[in-house]
Amino acid sequence: MLDINYEAIRLATALGVVVVEAGGNGTNNGGTPAVDLDVYTNAGGQRILWRDPANADFRDSGAIIVAASTSSAPHTRLAYSTFGERIDCYGWGQNVETTTTDAMGSTTAYRSNFGGTSSASPIVTGAALCVQGVFESSNNSGSARGRCGLLLSDPALNTPPAASETTAMGVLPDLQSILNSSVGLTPDIYLRDFVGDSGEPHGGAISASPDIIVRPVAVANPQASFGAGSGTENSASEGYTVQGGQDNFIYVRALNQGPVDAAGATATVYWSEVSTLVTPDLWNLVGTVNMPVIPQGEVLTCADALTWSSADIPATGHYCFVGLLDHLNDPAPGPRISATGTTSPTSSATTTMSPGATSMSRIPHRRQTRSRKASPLCRSWCPAHSTSRATSPSK
Repeated sequence: MLDINYEAIRLATALGVVVVEAGGNGTNNGGTPAVDLDVYTNAGGQRILWRDPANADFRDSGAIIVAASTSSAPHTRLAYSTFGERIDCYGWGQNVETTTTDAMGSTTAYRSNFGGTSSASPIVTGAALCVQGVFESSNNSGSARGRCGLLLSDPALNTPPAASETTAMGVLPDLQSILNSSVGLTPDIYLRDFVGDSGEPHGGAISASPDIIVRPVAVANPQASFGAGSGTENSASEGYTVQGGQDNFIYVRALNQGPVDAAGATATVYWSEVSTLVTPDLWNLVGTVNMPVIPQGEVLTCADALTWSSADIPATGHYCFVGLLDHLNDPAPGPRISATGTTSPTSSATTTMSPGATSMSRIPHRRQTRSRKASPLCRSWCPAHSTSRATSPSK
């Protein structure tokens, strides 16, 4: 049952839904001792909630998990509140005013003693709604969804617990700090799923991106060859078959439909075995390349070559490419699922000699149905030159 819940939450967050979870009240719903998530183990003995780079068993659903604190400042953790590195935020766990009812079914009554992580988590949820609302109002999109957890849990922006607190319990969201410093106009970068993709949610092709291009020989000026004004903007046949026994060169191009330029974006490309659903566990890193400034106004922008070393090219076969765009203010999705619009796979057909080239697009990351920053592409590796065929999942 726990795995079912985890997968449901993972899917929701991958689709751009902000999920806030109450951390839990002790070992008996309000009794001590509290649960230390760092040492909690599942039935298999795995410490799945210990968020540590060295812990291979850690599982992140993407939810914002909340602990409960005293209502008075400086805030300390309530004795029964769950704690640990997996906790993102805390909220008041006592003296919270809320609605209530009585035996007569009153609809106007209030109480002042709501508490525990049950009161703490709605406080954080309210902060998340405010951040999302302001962002959507400013940018005419929901791109803040992927950033909410980062903004609400950033120690540099929010209120830490008391200095005397010795357990990990996250931070108390500081809306004024977040809204004044971090929720402004932001870029909205994406890779196209297919020629004609406008960056909006659609029901069309999801693995025919024209924006990941593979060549056996590097081009002198990628922007002139593949960017705005090149004449190839809407061509899906710029890629060649990947050639084994030599380096190949991958070019990623992107668009920006946000209200400001995107400086400092990166593009990361993976290859994968072909699958009906190219999940992140199948991805093999090719590399990451810095994108030039991607201007607002949908100006197609191409990065310099990402060199795919001959030693890293797989044997002849049918493979997919997956591409991810990332920017500080428009982040790529986490390694959970590509349905957010920031990742998508592409496949290649199998032939007898060298691997073939392919292009990629993104899965949208800011829309309700998908994220626009990643997409997959499937192709075959062929011995002779052939047009790359990109495929990318729906946004």
